[in-house]
Amino acid sequence: MTENASHGNVSGHLVQAGSIRGGVHIYAASAGDPLGSGPGRLDDVSLDPPNLEGPLRDRREIMAELTALLSEPDGVPRVLHGLGGCGKTTVAQALAEQAESQGIPVFWVHPEQMMASMLWVAVELGGSMTDAIHYSGLPQRACRWAWQWLHASPEPWLLVFDSLDHVADIADGGVPGGSRGWIRGSMAGTTLVTSRVGRHDVWRPARMHAVDPLPVTDSVLVLRDHAAVAAQDAETPIPRAAWDLAELLGGVGLALRLVGRLIREHPLAIDGYEGALAHLQVSIHADTPSGAESSTADEQQSLLTRVWDFSVTSFIPEHSHARPLLSILALLGHRGARVPVRRLAAERLAGSIVDIGTEALTAADVDRALMELASRSLIDMSSVNGEPTVGMHPVVAETTRRQFGDQAIAVVAAAFELVHMDEGRDLVMEESAYGAGLEVQSIVLGDDHPDTLRTRHRLAFALVRRGELERAHPEYVAILEARRRVLGEEDGDTVTAHRGLAWLLAEMGDHDSAEAEYRLALRLHAKRNEQQHAGAMRARQGLAWISAQRGELDRARAEFGEVYEMRMRMLGSEHRDTLSTLLALAWIAQRQGDLPEAAALYERILHSREHSLGSTHPDTLRARHATAWIAGRLGARAEAEARLRSVLGDQERLLGDSHPDTVLTRRNLAELGGVGSPD
Repeated sequence: MTENASHGNVSGHLVQAGSIRGGVHIYAASAGDPLGSGPGRLDDVSLDPPNLEGPLRDRREIMAELTALLSEPDGVPRVLHGLGGCGKTTVAQALAEQAESQGIPVFWVHPEQMMASMLWVAVELGGSMTDAIHYSGLPQRACRWAWQWLHASPEPWLLVFDSLDHVADIADGGVPGGSRGWIRGSMAGTTLVTSRVGRHDVWRPARMHAVDPLPVTDSVLVLRDHAAVAAQDAETPIPRAAWDLAELLGGVGLALRLVGRLIREHPLAIDGYEGALAHLQVSIHADTPSGAESSTADEQQSLLTRVWDFSVTSFIPEHSHARPLLSILALLGHRGARVPVRRLAAERLAGSIVDIGTEALTAADVDRALMELASRSLIDMSSVNGEPTVGMHPVVAETTRRQFGDQAIAVVAAAFELVHMDEGRDLVMEESAYGAGLEVQSIVLGDDHPDTLRTRHRLAFALVRRGELERAHPEYVAILEARRRVLGEEDGDTVTAHRGLAWLLAEMGDHDSAEAEYRLALRLHAKRNEQQHAGAMRARQGLAWISAQRGELDRARAEFGEVYEMRMRMLGSEHRDTLSTLLALAWIAQRQGDLPEAAALYERILHSREHSLGSTHPDTLRARHATAWIAGRLGARAEAEARLRSVLGDQERLLGDSHPDTVLTRRNLAELGGVGSPD
């Protein structure tokens, strides 16, 4: 976890330094700085709606009202509500298709990416990237700024908030549908929400639309849509078994789709509608005690569990890589988060619960496992911003997690290990994984277990990465108090909590309180005979940053120098903690006007990053950018321009034209006269 960082009060370049896992990140405070995307980094997200898998069945009245709103908005948000898997997202997808066919832009927002997505919406409507980056660290002002652009749009739009099932995450103490939150109505466009929460008092003043299970006459058509190998003529009779199967599946769209895909993909093993009906009748009736009372939600969850079991245990071999991979994806893809396929590389999964059998795990093994899961609609695979990703329906992910059994903690450990390998690169997915893992740990281990508290600490840090410092502060305090109570004041995890709170207080500008916490952490390290411990070095580095934030650059340079010498001796020149201190020294030298020294230090950092991460890793690209920018300031304009052009080419190819790092490089090139202004 990153525990030493800087925000806000330091002019010039900002360096986030000192992490337990993940690379060192450098940020810039203005467009003229060379080193990154500014405090409150704006993550790259997709605003594209997912593709509709088949024709929409039923929902005629809802679609008629919503379609009319596309061209004549009435200023009132709409909420599609119902049980999980009943088709709320399908209705939203169908409306998105209608909007796009009319030339109306569609912005599709997932709750885990709320602020970043809304800032990108504003950018697409004409807002500047500079403003978006600035507001990314200010949630309330970001909301206001984004909605100013939405309200001012001269053309209608459709804004979809999909799967807002955990309303407390976005309510900020108020009503999610209120006029000051993310969910607002507008006369300029249409706002649509899908949620399992159907209480009007939660969403007021929105208008509510219940999405109920489909009637059997439409259910059987959905089942046929997904079961048929080729399109079926409307006059073709539907077998009796299909009607019975559709009725058994209770009009639940997700269940109909899953079973339909199984019938299509396994025509011999299942023997069509009849075989699926026979299997599910036995399974469902066996799980339903005579006279048992249950709610509609319980019945639907039981149904989906049996369909899940039918999909997994009947058609995925017990020793297949697909089963454990599905379990890991149920954590990484929590609440609909997309998982980049690169995170699932065979070398990353080697030694994990996916690596079963006697032969070494290969890329072909992982590909086959993904195809097995996709062919059963347990996952979907699509590109997001040009990168292959994997996603899971939230209900499928929840049902999968319910089947973990005594493997629950092993699955959590495997998922967390994948996150740790490249922490900080896919923030939405990482936060989702920690959230799902925390739920599992709380149930299996208990709220006060050290591992549960560690995961809670990482989730609190995720709030800071989103710029929500005020929300993070009580979490950091609560975690510290819990560790004191459970583990004692001198336990290593408690000392880590002191350092984490100190770092957060420094982020919030409370340097005096931050310094007190850092010094307390150092005293505790001394009691533990850990004066040379990595954590003690992080505390000392935090104190050096506080000196820098106060403008005491000479003192900060001396303090960083001492930390650097100790890290060189203890860890070596290539360790990420050593590099983080070297990065800080380069920043100090630059701030003091010693550009030759800064250039030499940045070149050393670049060499190390190219050696350990490769030339096109985002952290390496930032270091290449820094060395180019410094070269320009030293008068080597031709060299600087050539280097910046090289960086820009890689950023455009790997990050996209509108990524903050790409925009900053283009802007620095414009300052050198190399290209036109990006604005």
